[in-house]
Amino acid sequence: MEHEDYNGWRNRETWACVLHINNEQGLQEWAHGLTRELIGYHGPTAPLIGERIVDGFEELVHDGLLNGSPVEAEHGLMILRDVGSFWRIDPVEIGEAFIEAVSE
Repeated sequence: MEHEDYNGWRNRETWACVLHINNEQGLQEWAHGLTRELIGYHGPTAPLIGERIVDGFEELVHDGLLNGSPVEAEHGLMILRDVGSFWRIDPVEIGEAFIEAVSE
């Protein structure tokens, strides 16, 4: 993956993903809980943890778009516009960030 360095993150998509997760208490609690659970089962494995967080985040966004209220759908559209391409999010960097966050 090409290293673009955006606000200290690998690229803009990775930065936007972490920004949205950390700016919403429910999402942050979900990501931290998932990270702790996966560390308990597999140890601090950044690629696995990052992939699960990114996949879960994308699923939550799409679920809000398809099944949510108009407000949730609008919020999902805002996230999609901000993040852009989910496939460009660096799961290893996401995993490392959340491993570090739950270790503090």
